Amino acid sequence: MSLLRLAIVTLFAFPALVLAAPPSTSPYHTDVANSYVYDKVTEDMFILNGFLCLMSAMAPDKMVNAGDYIALIDPNSCFKGGSGGQSSNKGKEYFPVQVNSSRTSNGTPMQVKMWFDAFDASVPLYSTATQPPSRTLPNGIFRMDGCVKLSADASCDGKVGYIDASKSGLGFYFLMSDNNGDFNELALQLSASSTSNTGNGILVTNEMNSSVLTTTATLFAYNPDYFYRSDGTINSCFNRALNYAQESAWRYGLYDLTTGEHLVHKTGFPIEYTYTSANTSGTGTVGTTYNGYISYYGLSMSYGSTSEQVDVPSGETVYQISYDTSPPTKTPYTLLRTGGKLTKYTTITKSLTDLHKLTFWYYAQNNVGTAMVAGSQYELYWDNSTAQFMVSGKQGTSGNMETYPAPVPIDTTAALSNAAMAAANPWGLSGWSQMLGGQFTIKASDFANLASNTSATPVFTQTQDVVYPKDFQAINNAGGLRCIGGCPTASELANNTYAGSVWGWFNSLDNYTYTLDPSTGNMLDATNAPVIKTTAGAIYSGKLVTGTDMAAIQLAKQACTAPCSSQADIDLLPNPAYYVWETSSDYWNQMAFLYVGSDKTNTVTFYPPLLVNFAVPNTAKYGSSAGSTVSLQSGDFGDLWGIPNKCVDLTTNAECVFTGTPTPSANQHWAPKFSIPFSLTDGIVTVAVGQGPIASGTQFLVKALDKEIRLAQVPVNICTALGLTKPVSVTKLPSYAGWIDPRPNIGAKPVLNPVPAPRVIDGVKQY
Repeated sequence: MSLLRLAIVTLFAFPALVLAAPPSTSPYHTDVANSYVYDKVTEDMFILNGFLCLMSAMAPDKMVNAGDYIALIDPNSCFKGGSGGQSSNKGKEYFPVQVNSSRTSNGTPMQVKMWFDAFDASVPLYSTATQPPSRTLPNGIFRMDGCVKLSADASCDGKVGYIDASKSGLGFYFLMSDNNGDFNELALQLSASSTSNTGNGILVTNEMNSSVLTTTATLFAYNPDYFYRSDGTINSCFNRALNYAQESAWRYGLYDLTTGEHLVHKTGFPIEYTYTSANTSGTGTVGTTYNGYISYYGLSMSYGSTSEQVDVPSGETVYQISYDTSPPTKTPYTLLRTGGKLTKYTTITKSLTDLHKLTFWYYAQNNVGTAMVAGSQYELYWDNSTAQFMVSGKQGTSGNMETYPAPVPIDTTAALSNAAMAAANPWGLSGWSQMLGGQFTIKASDFANLASNTSATPVFTQTQDVVYPKDFQAINNAGGLRCIGGCPTASELANNTYAGSVWGWFNSLDNYTYTLDPSTGNMLDATNAPVIKTTAGAIYSGKLVTGTDMAAIQLAKQACTAPCSSQADIDLLPNPAYYVWETSSDYWNQMAFLYVGSDKTNTVTFYPPLLVNFAVPNTAKYGSSAGSTVSLQSGDFGDLWGIPNKCVDLTTNAECVFTGTPTPSANQHWAPKFSIPFSLTDGIVTVAVGQGPIASGTQFLVKALDKEIRLAQVPVNICTALGLTKPVSVTKLPSYAGWIDPRPNIGAKPVLNPVPAPRVIDGVKQY
């Protein structure tokens, strides 16, 4: 019995398409694709949808009468809010939830008890369900009550919520208050017909801030064809037909082109660790077993009722949890914790034609043609059809990149536009493009010839990968690492006197020599001291090259003395590459490696996100991106990012307006500007850079797993004629009085000894 239903959004859900091949029984076809309408009403349902998402991630419907079990969930994926588009991340941050799902018979309710501790809070939840979601009951029949406790002995007063779905509709209430008298209160009542796909409702919010109470109320109604919304001032009508709607996907799965099976890219896996000695940092408890996740991004193992990380020392034994057997197999590894992370950047050469319609951000240090004014940030792209750069947006006072209604040429002709760009960038062009996969550069010598040589103009980007301790000795044998600007020393970091970084001004120790210590995973300075920072806030070195490469650079330049301080120096190498060292006490600026026994050369390898290209179909549906090839990154299954954002006005579902009367920030919703279709021909990505067993050029099918639908606005008189604008009759709005304390129903959290391996990870049953 599935409890996942995104509240009222499912009233407007649409079925997924069905294709013929790969086999219909493959995950490509059978994986559930959640489609839900995103609207001004649902924007206010952030908390409701977040808790329902957490319920789904715990999978109680798959674990009925399985006893107490551990579910690993990533709350960030449920409470992301939709304010931004897809972007790279620091990997999963799993939190353990203890769950018990039971049912005495088919005629009795399913009862779910949940104990969730994270972000300095404890959240007890209790739910009962008597009917699963169906076409006639899109929410099923269930009840869930919860509260938020900020300390072990705190009451739930003032921090409560509940969801009550019945045959007649759905009620939702949430209250969060503080000791100063301020509070946020939200109440929703939806009345729905289980036979005619019609209904109506009201959403009321009360916010008390510094003794000022603000109340808003939104009425809505729907029938099979249209949806009506009114806040008392603005009345809006929307067509529910999918072919008129716009969509944005937030999660995708990648699948084998032939078999339709999940792409399993070895970016990480779950682990567990049991404390066997006292912990001096104050996090963790001796004898307690913790569940976490280790990956290309490092070690994430959250502690108890806080979001702090468990301090697992180097040399301790941790166990990989493998679900190929039941019960799962636990494989021991020795953990190596470092004080920093060494990343290798390898140059990839593209051509200017590869930038076709790929937007990037550009800061105009000088006036450029007639379209750009010095001192402002712009959005640009290269257009192959006109052979020139076009300006498609400008950063506004809010800090957002505000897209122009139509792109603007830099000057009146392509020749003048390119000449203006070359003149404004005599040092070459450096920019950042999410659609290109990150930073890119066009050399000054190539950029100077832009007006006469466009398609062949080379563009340089970099791929990146973590360097493992097993590879350190080879770097030491090549003369260690020499810095090209920005050379931190151990004493500088200890005394907080280091002045340079990759993005900042450099200190004066250019060409400083480092060595690497395979036993600790750290970089050592000339005094043989580890270059590590023990406090929060990352420090980055400048670009580092091997001693052998530095000699090659000096030979190529013939008269190179320190500093050799530009990317142009690195580009002199036959295979241009450099390294960067980063360090802080934050776990994402460190690395965690696993090796077998005491053999640090036998290290588990985790791959970085897979770089893939998506050829955007050349149709009007994809707007300004049509016909471009976008670079994306694929991490764990479900993670695919790189599609840029666009701003949607929540009152109209049209794109935001930034001129004249601009769209208020409160109504701005940022979402991926297009989605990859579910198609055997167009819904395909191609691997750009091979990793491990996955070769460059390999293709994978793509399927959107979570997708928002934004309905098309129509004249309000259509809804009026259908009677949808009549006043909503609500007999009882949910209130605090209707909340039921979950704690008597769930009781004390049972002590699990030994702590079992997680049985559910992000909604997927493992065993």
